[in-house]
Amino acid sequence: MVSKIKEWIEHEDIRMGISELTKKTGATTRQLRYWEKKGYIKSIQPDPNSPRAYKLSDIIKVELIKEYLDSGYTLSMAYEKAIKKLSKMQRFREVFSNYIKDVEILDDQYEVFTIGPFDETNEKITITHDSKNNLLRYSIKQIEGS
Repeated sequence: MVSKIKEWIEHEDIRMGISELTKKTGATTRQLRYWEKKGYIKSIQPDPNSPRAYKLSDIIKVELIKEYLDSGYTLSMAYEKAIKKLSKMQRFREVFSNYIKDVEILDDQYEVFTIGPFDETNEKITITHDSKNNLLRYSIKQIEGS
């Protein structure tokens, strides 16, 4: 299941309709159409009579633009900031998608990420995020059988 979700994300096979996108982000349909007209986002519309849908990258872009607009930025500045943040997120994903080996959620409070193995040392890093207390901890361990 995890590999299927990873595949959907990598190939942007996650879609959201315009109605759901407005509910999730607080952006209006009018805003979305305007942003599309300006070239900031792009919808998928197989034919003129079908409703608009958006790929994952545009869903995230809408969320970021809306967040920056709500913080007082102009639309063009909000778009620029969103693009920069998306670029950073993409680079992070490219680097870590090959190394994150496991993600576990414990007691609805802790997210545990396992990264590794690392060259030569054959070690792995376990990062634990405590979402209740917003704390981050890590440990470095030798991979068993090495």
